[in-house]
Amino acid sequence: MIELYRKQNCYFCDEIEEEIKEFVISHNVINVEKNKDFPNEIPLPAIKDNGKMISGYEEIKKYMNDLKKFVDLWRKYQVDACYIDDDGEIC
Repeated sequence: MIELYRKQNCYFCDEIEEEIKEFVISHNVINVEKNKDFPNEIPLPAIKDNGKMISGYEEIKKYMNDLKKFVDLWRKYQVDACYIDDDGEIC
C-alpha cells in the first residue's frame, strides 16, 4: 500500500494527495506533524511504496508519472475487451 507522508499546509502535498485519489488506488495519508516517529532527515512530502521511500519534488513527480502509466496499463488489460495496439495487432 502506498503511504503519503505530508505536512498539513503544503500545496504540493495537496496536489499529490489529490492525484493519488484520482488513481483510485489503496493508500494512506499520514500527517507527519501528528506522527512523531517519522525521521526528520527525510524531506516532505514523501511517499513510501513497497518499503521504498521517495521524496523531493523531481523524484515524486517522476514516481507519480510512472505510477499513472502503470495504473492506466493495469486497468486497460483488466477488462473483458480486445484492443488493437499502435501497430494494428490485436492484443
